[in-house]
Amino acid sequence: MYKILFLIAFSVQGATLKYTLDNENSKMVINGTSFLHNWETKVGRLQGEGNFLLKNKKVVKILDFYLKVETESIKSGTENIDEKTYVALRGPNYPIIRATIKKIEKINDQVKGLVDIFVGGVTITEPFSVSLSIPKQNSLIIAGEKKLNMKSFKIDPPTVWFFKAGDEVTVSFSLFLKIREGQGK
Repeated sequence: MYKILFLIAFSVQGATLKYTLDNENSKMVINGTSFLHNWETKVGRLQGEGNFLLKNKKVVKILDFYLKVETESIKSGTENIDEKTYVALRGPNYPIIRATIKKIEKINDQVKGLVDIFVGGVTITEPFSVSLSIPKQNSLIIAGEKKLNMKSFKIDPPTVWFFKAGDEVTVSFSLFLKIREGQGK
């Protein structure tokens, strides 16, 4: 009986739950161009966490969220290109790329707002728009893509032999988050 009352109260008032990123089920790909051809790199190691307020099985507020990318885990499959990318992103001094939500302007199936992005010692604030879904109980998916100009971070795109990457990249992602253990049961 008490469990039923708790569940009713939970769904009416809502609850703030902490979600953590599940690296195995999340994906991030970085696409760019050069004067020769388009290229793609994949991100191998992601971390993230956030507090979300849910009411009636819907996210009504995002209190905070951050995402970390290990610069060294950005891989194209070609060792020489991977090394040049790591150096261009200033990975030896700044091994983590970080995105932190600064402001949320709208929440429904699309979330819009501002995000601080830290790459190679430089932070810029960018608008973002992502989709947010609850595919099953105790999980969230944040998906979208973001175009970034590497010159905004004072980064010169990597050059390998006569291959020079363009200034603009598109980061595509599908982030799978799970409720942190011990919550929402």
